[in-house]
Formats: sequence, structure tokens, C-alpha cells
Amino acid sequence: MKNLILIPILGVICLIGFFAFTSVEAEDFQAKLVQSDLKIQDSFALIARQNECIDDLESSLYDFSTEINSLRAENEFLVGENEDLKRELKSYAKMTADLRSELTALEIKNYNEKRKLEQLLKGRAIRERLQSNSPIAANNALIPSPDSDEMSSIQIEEVKDIAETQTKIEDIQTALIQRAEALDKIQKSTEEAFASIQNNEAKIQLNIDVEPMSNPTIDLNDPLVSQSVLYTESVDHPKLFSQLEMVEDESIAALEGTEDEFSSKSPIYSLLENTNVIYNYIACRNDRYGRKIKKLKTSAKNWRYTFLQFNLEADNTHALLDKQFRMRVLSTDLNNYLHFTTDKSTESSSYYDFVYDGEPVKISFYNEKNIKGKSFDIQIFHIVDNEEYLLENHQKTLFDNGLDAL
Repeated sequence: MKNLILIPILGVICLIGFFAFTSVEAEDFQAKLVQSDLKIQDSFALIARQNECIDDLESSLYDFSTEINSLRAENEFLVGENEDLKRELKSYAKMTADLRSELTALEIKNYNEKRKLEQLLKGRAIRERLQSNSPIAANNALIPSPDSDEMSSIQIEEVKDIAETQTKIEDIQTALIQRAEALDKIQKSTEEAFASIQNNEAKIQLNIDVEPMSNPTIDLNDPLVSQSVLYTESVDHPKLFSQLEMVEDESIAALEGTEDEFSSKSPIYSLLENTNVIYNYIACRNDRYGRKIKKLKTSAKNWRYTFLQFNLEADNTHALLDKQFRMRVLSTDLNNYLHFTTDKSTESSSYYDFVYDGEPVKISFYNEKNIKGKSFDIQIFHIVDNEEYLLENHQKTLFDNGLDAL
């Protein structure tokens, strides 16, 4: 009986233990659920904060990209404006050269008119002095008025020439003043354009210093930044105007001239300095179709024919066209010129003139007998107003102390 009583008691105890164990597990599970929920909430909060950071970064990136685009656009505008200003500077330089050329011509004309006026006044003074010494004209006025009936035709013409010359001088003086004023205006415009270029370049450099990615020469891979090409110069930095090598245009330099009495000849000197003589073929022979001479005999008996071909070259070939040149053969040891006849003229002469047409110059000439000297050079001259201007750096030696120098 007792055993029967113990069995229910044990069952009740086991049941109670089972429920107690189950309750503990439920509490643990519930606690874990609470902890998981808290972690999830923390994760959501972290995600929210990260999203806010991402939004801030995107906003900052957008602002940064917008700022870069704005700076690049400003630099593009400044670079374009500088290109326009540089073109203006070139036009100002051309206008300045033209005005200086006009000033040079006016100064020469003014000088000539003054010389003419001086000659007229001297001539009148001499005539008046002669008249004053004449017993017939002793009682007459030294300078009759233009309305005087006693005025001779020579005197009337003289007074007229003096008046016309004085009027020309006054007109030239007025033109000189006008050209000088125009030069001053162009000079001010040039200085203003140059200052604007420097200011623009300072702005460009400042933008690049503040934000290097605003350099219009840098390729950007950022999709938020404009990829349009703003500048085509293949350098790391824009080439600033102050860094450019200013190469003076030869045509402008030729027009500028100098302010002395030789200013009108400066284009001649410019042509001489910039012209090269290219000797393509030279042959000195005794017979027309014989061998070239290696050594001259006494009085150059074995030198009769010379065949010469050369060309003229310059940076601006058009400047040489239709210009007159002269070829001579100089005996350097005796300092006199060789006389010869050419296949185009049988008359003996010490020079050969030609007008350059852009093609190589071909000359065949026959030397006169009894040639003196042992050393000979070919010389090329530029002819202006019957004056010879030697191309000094382009003389060609034919014979040196009787020996072939070619």
C-alpha cells in the first residue's frame, strides 16, 4: 500500500520538476528574444546613422563636384578670354608697326621738305643780296609783296614754292601729331590687354591652388564632375602668358625700323640678315665641256668658263620675289672685280644682274683674258636704288691662292 502511495507522489514530483525546467527554459528563451530585439534595434539605429553619413557624404560630394564644375567653367572662360586678348595684342602690334612705318615715312618726308625749304630760303637770300648790291634795285624793297606789280615771275614762283613747302611741312607736322596720338592710344590699349591677361592668369592659378581638380587640363573620372573637354593644351598646367616666349614677327620688326636717318633702310638690312644663298652647282673649266680646274695657271690661262647655279632662301620667301640682285666675282688678293661675258649678254661687264622669281638662278659666263690674282670669291648683292648691299655671310670662294676651294 505504501508503495502504491509513493508512486503517485513521485509522478507529481517529476511533473513539477518537468514544468519547473520548462519554465526556466522559457525564461531563458524569452530573455534571448529580448536581447535579439535590442540588437536588431541597435542595428537599425546604426544603419540609420550610416545612411545619414552616406547622405551627408553624397551631399558633400555633390557640392564638391558642383564647385569643381564651377571653377573649371570659370577657368575655361578665363582661358578663352585670354586667347581673345592675345589676338587683340597681335592686332595692336600690327597697327603699331603700321603707324611706326607711317611715322618713319612722314619724318623722312618732313626732313626732305625742310631741306627743300632751306634751299629755297638760301636761294632767295642770295638773290636778295645780289639785288641789294645792284644799283638798279638799290631803291627797291628787298622782299616785294606778292601783290606788287614790280614782282618778277621768278619771285612769284619762288614765293609760291616757299608757301607750298611751308604748308606741306605744317600738314606733315599735323599728321605726325595724329600718328603719335594714335600710337599712345594703342599703347594704352596694349597695356590694358596685357594687364587683363595677367589678372586672368592669376585667377586661373588661384583656382588651381584652391582646388587642383579645377585645372582644365586634368581628366576626371568622377561621374558627378563634367567630363567635357574645356582645354586642349596637352600640359600639366595652363601655359601662362608670362611664360610664353615672345617671338617678334620679322615683318613687323622690319617695319618698326629705328629713329635715326637710316630707319628707312631697315627693311633692307632685315632682308640681308634673313636671306641665305644655297650654292647648288659650281664648275670652273678651261673647255666648256672639260674637267673642273684644280689649280690656276699663271694669269689664270686655264680658267675660261664658269657654270654657276644657286638659290635664295628666307623664312618669308615672298619677301625675295621680284627683288633685284647682283652677282660679282671678286679677286680677294687684288681687291678688284673680274670682268666677264655671259650667255645672255656678249658685252663685257664686272657684274650680272637678275630679278629673283623663286626659281634657282643659273649663270654661265666666260672670263676675259689676262686675269690678275690667284684668289676669287663669288659675291651676291641686293640692289636698291642702284646701291649694292652685300650678303656678307654668303660669299663663296672659288680659288684660294690658285687652288680649287670648292
